[in-house]
Amino acid sequence: MLWEISGKGLDQSSYLFGTAHGGPFIAATYILDSIPCFEEAFLSVTRFVGEDHFSSYPDIVQMNSTYDELLSKKEISVLDSVLLKYLHATSDNVKIKPSFLTRVIGEKIKYQLVQERMSAKLINKKYLDPADFDEFVFISEEPMDITLLKRAVKKGYDIIGLDNRINFQFDTTNDSLTLKQQAEQMISIFENNQLNDLIRARLELPLIDSLKDAYYEQDLDLIEHISVKLYTDSLNYGNIERELLFERNFKWMEHIPSIIHEQPSFIAVGVRHLPGENGLIDLLRKEGFIVEPL
Repeated sequence: MLWEISGKGLDQSSYLFGTAHGGPFIAATYILDSIPCFEEAFLSVTRFVGEDHFSSYPDIVQMNSTYDELLSKKEISVLDSVLLKYLHATSDNVKIKPSFLTRVIGEKIKYQLVQERMSAKLINKKYLDPADFDEFVFISEEPMDITLLKRAVKKGYDIIGLDNRINFQFDTTNDSLTLKQQAEQMISIFENNQLNDLIRARLELPLIDSLKDAYYEQDLDLIEHISVKLYTDSLNYGNIERELLFERNFKWMEHIPSIIHEQPSFIAVGVRHLPGENGLIDLLRKEGFIVEPL
């Protein structure tokens, strides 16, 4: 998962690290101590480069309207029941756009469902695997990327978000829908636990569990194999998968060389951005850098 970048006139090495985020990963930080040279690499740089430094989020997700203006009393009742359960808040205190709020609630539901699966896995085993127990102990709603970002901030590192450099934003809003339409769509998803069912179905895909296992085994070849299956499967949103992976890789590479020439950097992005002919490892090598695993 950890690669050293050198050569092509670099005064000091930079590092490329594949993080675990999304899917079933709610405890992946527990393996950081088992990655050779991780701390040494992280402490040797002066800059942290992630996918996003989140400074633009308020402008993207906040709205001026209130939910009382967008929804009926019956719909507000549905929304409040969901907000109280997952955010311990009510709609009169929430100013997040409906489409992004759906995503936030979805992450909370995913955390709960994965936690339940982990608990069941431990209860049903006659003999506990220490790795299973470690994973359960390290359950956290905070993604690995945020954990690393916080470490970098504490160290006083310069922080760069690659998506900010390329003006990329996840499609958290549908520009063709008004806020009222977004809110009504959100309520229809919340009703009858539709969102829970969608997330549960996604988590139960065999490839998703295989991806998690491959990460814990630090098997980048297997991760690439699984990734190919995901982005070539139209049922798993293959076109979107390719855009999120490769289009961003190509655009990130317009900035990464200059970033690592300016300062020794620790680049931490989702692990699926690393392997393959369009992955960052090969793209950096094509630019003339030496990229070697640690």
